[in-house]
Amino acid sequence: MADKEETYQSLRERIITNELPPGQRLNEKELMIEYEIGRTPLREIFFQLREEGLIEIIPQVGTQVSRIDIREVRNIIEVRRWLERLVGQLAAERITPAQIDQLRAIIREVETLDRQNKATIDALNHYDTQFHLILYQATQNTALEEMLPKLLSKIVRFWYYLGFQVTEFLDHFNELRDLIAALENRDADGAQYALNVHFDHFVEKVKAQIL
Repeated sequence: MADKEETYQSLRERIITNELPPGQRLNEKELMIEYEIGRTPLREIFFQLREEGLIEIIPQVGTQVSRIDIREVRNIIEVRRWLERLVGQLAAERITPAQIDQLRAIIREVETLDRQNKATIDALNHYDTQFHLILYQATQNTALEEMLPKLLSKIVRFWYYLGFQVTEFLDHFNELRDLIAALENRDADGAQYALNVHFDHFVEKVKAQIL
């Protein structure tokens, strides 16, 4: 019998990375066999994924992966931009030396992958997610810690959907060095500026892909 949390995380990752693409039907019986999980825990997982906006249950049709809505992405970008400014301010005030070390360690891991030509989208996405989760934890604000990972997962899903490349992800990490320096100096304005520049570059890349 599969672990419920592991099954949830696996399905969630498969949706975010577009292994299960938008509009894909999710067959309960097939998933129960694949994950060796019961109907009740699988439906509880479906409920969690629906709450995150990753799947939708359509009467007389069934359960399917949610389609990408450009309007929703635009709304998320607008909200996240302002929340990230607050993250920059609070993290600069409250981040611990241990958390700064963790952020620097992530950058080193990415640099190693790049040097060894082993950087993949999945690996870089993993490190990018870890970087942001540490950053959100550094705010010591539970509301931000709860909201922002959900917004981040939807942005990452859109990133995969557009087919962003490894080089674009590596550029993404290069921009984070200035952020770490600002955080280390307790420079709230510098941290907000670095996050704003970082976010603007992401938005520019999105526009370039969809226009």
